[in-house]
Amino acid sequence: SSGINAEYGGSPTQDLAEVVVVGKAWESYPCGLGHFSTDGTHSDTQGSGCKVCADGSHDKRDRFAADTATQATACKECDNSVKKIYYTRDLADKMKKDGCKVCSAPDVVHSNKGECKKCEAGQEYYAVGTDAACNYPDNPTRTTATQVAVTDPAKCTKV
Repeated sequence: SSGINAEYGGSPTQDLAEVVVVGKAWESYPCGLGHFSTDGTHSDTQGSGCKVCADGSHDKRDRFAADTATQATACKECDNSVKKIYYTRDLADKMKKDGCKVCSAPDVVHSNKGECKKCEAGQEYYAVGTDAACNYPDNPTRTTATQVAVTDPAKCTKV
């Protein structure tokens, strides 16, 4: 029998009762914010159960509740389809419904979705937008490095 020996007062080994949280068995309790699993719940099976959202993604839920397991089956990717500037790395950011952080200019997200870095050789940081915070030069020279002065890349329409 597998059990836990209390080691005090000569108590014999006792099996633990099933763990119950807010009236739900542990295996049916939803993953915490910033975590996901195939069915959105914890598991007693080793190697399965809730995992932390990958870098570049975050929780879809705006709050945790005992009935949110169906929303914890996958994490939401930061949308870099138009602007390659959104990332998550820390669990605190992955726990937020809109947890994506914005890279500072002239950094962008590459294959590692948890970090921002400068463009690689042969690539150029380019931003388009009419907002004053997206103040990329209209016609930069291509013969020398362009000084990027974009103060808020999220205000640009494309990066």
